[in-house]
Amino acid sequence: MNSRRGFTMTELLIVIVIIGGLMAMMTSNSTEALSSTKVGNIIYNLKTLKQAAIAVYLRSRDQWDTKGVQPTVRDVVDYMIDDADYSGYELYVKDFTDSRTAAECEWYVCYIFPEYAYETSKIKDKLEGRAKNTGLRSIKMDNDGTFSGVEDIYTVAYKAVGLRVR
Repeated sequence: MNSRRGFTMTELLIVIVIIGGLMAMMTSNSTEALSSTKVGNIIYNLKTLKQAAIAVYLRSRDQWDTKGVQPTVRDVVDYMIDDADYSGYELYVKDFTDSRTAAECEWYVCYIFPEYAYETSKIKDKLEGRAKNTGLRSIKMDNDGTFSGVEDIYTVAYKAVGLRVR
């Protein structure tokens, strides 16, 4: 009788190929799930900051109605109770000049995409798909990082996305 001990090379190779295929499928699915989660977090944070900005504005309207005074994103974040991470989020007051008060301008809460992030393009694609339903706007920025205006529905060509507060 020929007694066989262990596995043949062919059997080991087949098992390794099957495990490798399963790992590849799991990796692509988990990357997709992570970008979907990030998109949900961005939209949720923008909506939360929008509500906080409205509350801060209503609470401190008299202070900000004076010329030359503009609320900062720190004012909004400090108003919020939880200590979530809001790095990358900004408050943009459109057309704010010495002749116009903050009450006369449009406000936007914005998320600025990091340029180094690997999954940024996937996240931008998913945000563009959800932009019409959620009211996301494209925020124009100059090369030096200052806000320069607002477009209609968000598209992937822009490096900042925002929601109109008022």
